[in-house]
Amino acid sequence: MRQQDCSVVTDYGGNKFGGLYDVAIGVNDEVVIVDGTNNCVIVLDSCLALLSVIGQGSDEVIPYGVAVSKDDIIAVSYWSSSYQVKKYFLQGKLLSVIGNNRGSNNGQFNRPSGLAFSSNKMLCVVDRWNYRVQVFQQDDKFAFTFGIVKGNFNPGQFQDPIRIAIDTDNRVLVSDCDGNHISLFSHTGSFIRRITCDSPWAITLALMVTS
Repeated sequence: MRQQDCSVVTDYGGNKFGGLYDVAIGVNDEVVIVDGTNNCVIVLDSCLALLSVIGQGSDEVIPYGVAVSKDDIIAVSYWSSSYQVKKYFLQGKLLSVIGNNRGSNNGQFNRPSGLAFSSNKMLCVVDRWNYRVQVFQQDDKFAFTFGIVKGNFNPGQFQDPIRIAIDTDNRVLVSDCDGNHISLFSHTGSFIRRITCDSPWAITLALMVTS
């Protein structure tokens, strides 16, 4: 095995990292980091040099989760008085906002946490305290939801859904911390199966490359 060079980054633009809540990788290996202590999102290039900082550092607006699409659109979930998901260009310019009031209606959130883009640019958002996943089209229009009812006994129910990942077949995996399981759903939200594990928090998928 060939030894590879590794880099360690502890600050950005002279500021130290705080609580690192989430991370995502862009198409060109950009590193997008949620700094929950400094209440901002940091974008680094493939050499870990600073590209942009998203957010003003307000204590009332806390970023929690992040995802990056194949066309370099960043989606960030925010916890505040009005829980929202915001989309940005990679350079930090605001593109759009999903949600404007805390609630349980379609398009409203109660602590949005994990996010993931599908290969057809649909955005899946874990709506944590509404115990569901909401799915939005590329133009931010609500498409459908699955979950909704809090529980842990019936297939597809959530206790504390928190993070999400989507595989190459657009199947959706959701980690349920208090429910002690990871649930697998089809691209339409149909329950497939459940994997039992102890308090799963984060979740990711590895892409196998063969030559």
